[in-house]
This record gives sequence, C-alpha cells and structure tokens, in this order.
Amino acid sequence: MSNCKHGIDQASCADCRPTRALITPHTQRYGGIAEILNPDWAALFAQAQRGDGLGRWITAQYDGICRGCGERWEIGDMIRFAESEDGFVCHSCGSGG
Repeated sequence: MSNCKHGIDQASCADCRPTRALITPHTQRYGGIAEILNPDWAALFAQAQRGDGLGRWITAQYDGICRGCGERWEIGDMIRFAESEDGFVCHSCGSGG
C-alpha cells in the first residue's frame, strides 16, 4: 500500500489515485471487452455489500461539520463519505479514530 501526498492510501484518495483506462492490454485476461461493457451487476452488488461502508477520500471543497464527531473541517481537509453516518466524516473518524 502506498501513501499519497495526503498521507492516506493512494488507491483510496480521489485526488491522487492513478487513472485507469477502460480497455487495457490485460482486458482479455479478465473476460474481454464484453465483461467491461456488460458487467455482472449481481457480483458487483455483492462486492459492495462486503465493503466497509466508507467512500474514497476526497479533498473538502467547502467548510463542514463531521457527521461522526461534530468537529469542523475546512476547505482542503481530507474527508470521506460514511454510510453509517449517512454523510461525510473527518479524517479522524474516516480512519477509524
């Protein structure tokens, strides 16, 4: 796991995660273009149900209040959506703190 410039997992950071092309040289290995254009929605839904309920880290574009602890965040702070709180949470709450 590599950390981004914000100090979090790069794959979870909406600002720093690597971009991915829709079609890659490895497309054939994973079932071909048909699987990408016609995904198995039931399998994707099952994957989502096994998730931790936390969205990707994003850079706050506005001042706000954490739904988890009530602390304020400012523009530029790292926040993420938490399904359990039905809203955005601060870095501490989003990291399990």
